[in-house]
Amino acid sequence: MEAFQLAIDMGCDWFECDVRVSKDGTLIVIHDPVEETGAPTLQEVLALDRRGVGLMIELKVDCVAEVLPLVAEQERVVVGSLDPAVVAKIPPQIAIGIARTGDALATFKKMDIECLAVSQELDYLGAWV
Repeated sequence: MEAFQLAIDMGCDWFECDVRVSKDGTLIVIHDPVEETGAPTLQEVLALDRRGVGLMIELKVDCVAEVLPLVAEQERVVVGSLDPAVVAKIPPQIAIGIARTGDALATFKKMDIECLAVSQELDYLGAWV
């Protein structure tokens, strides 16, 4: 949580967090599927006063159904995944982001999107509906 608060205090435009589901079903913010102790919950991160700072939520597992109710009313939140099958489950009213190698463009061609941002340097594709 300290790193997120520091990013906000430093005036960053966006920050990113990885989300997994803990053994007890809680949405936790952690990159690797190892030690869960001390990991903040997604609800805690969303409760931060972000003062307009955007938040990219990367789903490390398929937890779209659990995340959507938490982000539905949030401003400047993008939900994404490295897994195109997970991205395909994100409804059009939610901003969608994807970071992916390979043929990610084929994934986007199947989606109803208004804007596509591509960065070769970061190997990033982002879609906003």
